[in-house]
Amino acid sequence: MQPSSDLPSSDLSSSDLPSDEDLIGYLLNGLDDAERLRLDRALAAAPSLRQRLDDLRELLVPMESVKEEVFEPDHTLVARTMELIQVYDRPPREQGTKPIVAGLSAVVEAAHRTVRVAWVDSLALVAAGVTLLCVLLPSVWYSREESRRFACSNNLREIGESLQRFADTNGRHQFPKIETQGPMSFAGVYVVRLQEAGLLGSTQLLWCPTNARSSFQVSVPSTAQLMQAPVDLHDSWRRFIGGSYAYNLGVMENGVYRTPCSTEVDVPILGDMVCEEDIKANLKPVIHGTNITNILYSDGKVRAIKLPSLAASNRSSKLPISKTDTDSDASWNAVDHPYLNRSLINAAGLDTNDWCLGPSYRSPLSSR
Repeated sequence: MQPSSDLPSSDLSSSDLPSDEDLIGYLLNGLDDAERLRLDRALAAAPSLRQRLDDLRELLVPMESVKEEVFEPDHTLVARTMELIQVYDRPPREQGTKPIVAGLSAVVEAAHRTVRVAWVDSLALVAAGVTLLCVLLPSVWYSREESRRFACSNNLREIGESLQRFADTNGRHQFPKIETQGPMSFAGVYVVRLQEAGLLGSTQLLWCPTNARSSFQVSVPSTAQLMQAPVDLHDSWRRFIGGSYAYNLGVMENGVYRTPCSTEVDVPILGDMVCEEDIKANLKPVIHGTNITNILYSDGKVRAIKLPSLAASNRSSKLPISKTDTDSDASWNAVDHPYLNRSLINAAGLDTNDWCLGPSYRSPLSSR
């Protein structure tokens, strides 16, 4: 389906053209859906704008080589700080009354000494506070990230149990089917089929906790409502009904399209949504760590997968590489990517060894 409000290039005035800040936000997935749709239409209508987007994407590529570093303070830093505090500690105040200091110079010298001691005390206190923050903040951040990743894994497992029960209720043990054309030809339709089978739990499970819309409530229509919905409403359902997870787009087997079966081994069924354009631009997604996604497989297990790179050569892999592997030697032509088929597009696989996950709006036999 083509958007109903596409504009020709001649209808775009200079005031309508997005700024470089908007284009950078588009590349980094920092825009909301309305702004992203507006930019998609502007890009389709203005070749010069697409060229500017390509230029900005090339400028962002060097940023990927910057390694994430976590500051690890020296384990003796606290001890040395406390020694510094003891060295400059104030001497105990003498008992009794002190004689009156005679002369202006003696008063000034005493005031300078007091200021110097107070400054050293403040510096030592600040140093101790910075040390504690350096020790505690990385641990707090890591704990929060692990908590979100664990919650995402639980979401995928619960949806996976519903998908397994769905497959068990039909004689072919197939997961929910995606049509190849018509109003039901998009990946998120599996949610409709689960609901109509009475197997869908809370719609909150459809959103990863790391996603900004994790509290978004999805209204799931029936098949009849999808078939009769006007274009705008249908497009909205198509985009959001699958939440922030990508579903298996199926494969072509002997020239016939089909969805995966629960009896097949090592087949990715559901996973965190990753944009096809970001993969091809080598913009590594940050979901559960740089380039790390959670993927549910047909055996019911959820694995944290480090996505293989498409930029290097001399490696062939049947399955996605693990989180602990490096991706410096993955092959553009031979690597098996969970979000691209062997033709390097986000669409149905070319055979039963070529499975691919697609976002809610993706049609299995087209790039839409």
